[in-house]
Amino acid sequence: MRKINKNSRRGIVNLFADFILSRIDKKENSIIQVTDCESFMVIHGLTTSNTLLDLEKIKIDFTNWFDRELKVVGIDRINTIDLIKYEAELNNIENPREIPTGTQLIIPSKEELSKP
Repeated sequence: MRKINKNSRRGIVNLFADFILSRIDKKENSIIQVTDCESFMVIHGLTTSNTLLDLEKIKIDFTNWFDRELKVVGIDRINTIDLIKYEAELNNIENPREIPTGTQLIIPSKEELSKP
């Protein structure tokens, strides 16, 4: 696994993808990919869940939780385009490294992100 600088746009984008995944029931199979397009982020993904995500609330929670980190990389607002397909047919995902559209990441705690 590659180490991604947590204080970079790429680090924030990956953290945002993991944050979105954390809002989907763990019993569901899901793949979420976030693409940074500078002025907006495209959220593309598949999930077996039929529960629609409230991305506006997720964005607010994320910006409240990671406000300092967003400011460090120069992001003052997150605009998104939602391309998540719900109730998708996904086989059981046993090895995340075999998923071609995603990256397995470890979500650091807020305390870890606060360390210089």
